[in-house]
Amino acid sequence: MSEGEQDRTLVKVAQALAKLINGELPHGVAVPVAASVADPSPLKQSSPPVKGKDAMRIHQFNPNRLRQFEELLEIEYEKLHEFDKAIALADGISQKIALRQQIKRDLTPRLRKLEQEYAELLAAGVQTEKIPEADAQKLVTELVGALVKAEEAKPGNAPQEMVRLLSEIRGKLDEPGKSASAKLKVSLPIIPLISSYEIEWDTAGVLTGAWRKTRDFFKRLASDRPN
Repeated sequence: MSEGEQDRTLVKVAQALAKLINGELPHGVAVPVAASVADPSPLKQSSPPVKGKDAMRIHQFNPNRLRQFEELLEIEYEKLHEFDKAIALADGISQKIALRQQIKRDLTPRLRKLEQEYAELLAAGVQTEKIPEADAQKLVTELVGALVKAEEAKPGNAPQEMVRLLSEIRGKLDEPGKSASAKLKVSLPIIPLISSYEIEWDTAGVLTGAWRKTRDFFKRLASDRPN
């Protein structure tokens, strides 16, 4: 392919992915391979994320709000899936790298914020004493194992924020005198913040798997909550 043809192809792909991010691309339309896309229009956020105990007070459990977050997350997961397909079809390392950078710039921040707020809502919807201790202990063990694998696989230039989050969650999971249920609940909003970094580099998806398993566990408990 000539240089001019490559440039025209990249322009087409950039336009297609930009439409995808902005929700303008119809379902079923194939996205060509590209090196970059335009920055998406900012999506409206309900409120900035709040950390710690204040976050738990703000994010009172609301089943309708939970469903709204699930719908928003489904949209972001679909966008990510389209990017993954584009990466798989990319012709050359430079295009793959460019697409991963596009994910980092345009999808990861939005997805990270939504997943964190979703996790905070889930945690607010489940009382610690209602969490089965044996199940919580099993998940804590699996989560610690995933964190160890992630720490071993993380690149030398891993973001300082991720290193800090890894240290923070390990501290919460290793805290003496606390039940596994309490450890798991307080760690829940941190897990998606860490797993989101796996989108940018390869750690075999161990943290993403741990996040989904823990999320689904709390979702089942929240669904059993009396109205």
